[in-house]
Amino acid sequence: MVKLKAHIGIIVFFLILLIGCRTGRNEDKQGNVVFTGHPEEIMAGNFDLKIDIDSLVGKKNSYAFGILDSLSGVLQVFDGLPLLSTMEGDSVVVSTNLSGPVISLVYCETTQWSQISLSPSVANTEALVGFFQYNESLDLDTTLPFIFLIEGVAEQLDWRIVPDTLKQTDPLGNDQSIKSGKGTITDKYIEVIGVYSTDNNHGFTSENIPIHMHFKTADGTLAGHIDHLELGPEMSLRIPKSN
Repeated sequence: MVKLKAHIGIIVFFLILLIGCRTGRNEDKQGNVVFTGHPEEIMAGNFDLKIDIDSLVGKKNSYAFGILDSLSGVLQVFDGLPLLSTMEGDSVVVSTNLSGPVISLVYCETTQWSQISLSPSVANTEALVGFFQYNESLDLDTTLPFIFLIEGVAEQLDWRIVPDTLKQTDPLGNDQSIKSGKGTITDKYIEVIGVYSTDNNHGFTSENIPIHMHFKTADGTLAGHIDHLELGPEMSLRIPKSN
């Protein structure tokens, strides 16, 4: 059993100075996206970087997602509300209880949004990428990263908490397998926080899919990383508003 571990706390300027990992400064148009901790290094066992982030909690207009210490689960922050998703045995536990550090994070603070009703043609993750890249009416600079939000009834969502093959080392130096958490939900009302970025040097997106997304259900009983999303016909999108 993996114990629930997740303490949150951040001051953005200290985070930027300590991590040296600032990306996407475009405050006038698309917000300010900060990436910290490279997921590939963390998956390889480098847990040296640990972040405490208490200023995120309860702070309106703050949005984030990341990886919990020892890869025990994932974090999502929606408008200052943190949701920590971990595995206890075969069960997913979603909590706002805070204890322990975060080791990888995408963070943004945005106050102004444009809301868009997505057409049925934006049917899945891949179509969403094309919508961002080729829809000039969005007035987005897709060479810069930006946070986006999606809300509504999803037709299908494949989710994950931790990878299948993940292992962690206990205090005695023995490798312990972490119970995988993954599944599929259908026809559920969800909220999604995602980042679009064509710069994959930070490790959260790739050349094939320049999008990384997390979600929560309406009742808050399930939250985590999105592997694939089939959008419903009446879902809405919010993107940073151009000034």
